[in-house]
Amino acid sequence: MTTLRRLSALALLVLPVPALAAQSAIEPGPLTLPNGLAVLVIQPESRLWIEGTSTVRDYRCEATRIVGAVELDAAEPSIAVADLQRSVRGVSLDIAVADLDCRNGTMNDHMRKALKAEQNPGIAYRLTAHEIEVQENGDALATLEGELTIAGTTQPVTIDAVVTPGQDGTLKVQGSKEIIMTEFDVSPPKLMLGTLKVNPRVMVHFDVLLKQ
Repeated sequence: MTTLRRLSALALLVLPVPALAAQSAIEPGPLTLPNGLAVLVIQPESRLWIEGTSTVRDYRCEATRIVGAVELDAAEPSIAVADLQRSVRGVSLDIAVADLDCRNGTMNDHMRKALKAEQNPGIAYRLTAHEIEVQENGDALATLEGELTIAGTTQPVTIDAVVTPGQDGTLKVQGSKEIIMTEFDVSPPKLMLGTLKVNPRVMVHFDVLLKQ
């Protein structure tokens, strides 16, 4: 494996990620921005969901909308798997707490209260470093180091993912990561006079499609 190298966060982009997402709908290929950066945008069919347990039953909450992009080296904006270690400059992913749906109105209310949605309406991930190793089957194993912000608290998080190239010029990034909510100063809900207690450990799964 190559040595980890520090990367600039996508938050430094001149255009905010929502603007990039809107622009990508009308411009094919990597977006070349005024500041010389090229960007791949997370597509609407991407999925991210959370699975957790409680003393009564398991639950699942899914993000109905994901906003984000991958910053590429403008001089060499290749998305060939063999080039990703060199070409990727940053990753940004944002989810509004209001866009997390547990398919239960009461549970949604308790989740948003636990995540302090009024004061901190968004969940954000920013890449700080990465390491990518190409596999014999053409996929790549990626180790993504970054900063995850939940309920206003930011913690370093390392995520392992599988990157799969598509024949239509796409990249699929899949993986999962266990998150301990109390590490982000989130108190798991307790309901029914304490007989229902939510486990602070949740598993976050993602299946993200990036379009060139």
